[in-house]
Amino acid sequence: MCDGDSPGATLREYKQRVGTELGADKCWITEGREIENYLPPTLLGRYLSGRYPDKVRPVQFGRDDRISDCIKAAVDGASFTYGDDKKGNARNICDVMTAEDMDVLDLGCWMTKTLDSIASWNRG
Repeated sequence: MCDGDSPGATLREYKQRVGTELGADKCWITEGREIENYLPPTLLGRYLSGRYPDKVRPVQFGRDDRISDCIKAAVDGASFTYGDDKKGNARNICDVMTAEDMDVLDLGCWMTKTLDSIASWNRG
């Protein structure tokens, strides 16, 4: 788990404490640096290709990378910063997302846990 500007950074103490106090079944400490790190490079490539036809190079994006740096590296002359409209960009990315895009890091496991919890609440 990374929580900083380098892959070797460790999770901040207060986040470790929250995870310990709540327990692993009630707290998700993501494997990626940020929630955006759950976006697979192929999905980002599709999104960016739709936004910048003929300007996108192969996308490199890993669990510790910043999405804005990825976009700058993948698109010649990218005219936007992801963080300026995170909600809008997230919605637009969802428009090109497929079920296969959900198989990244521990996302599938947490989606299953969440759906199982909701189902048990509805039965209760």
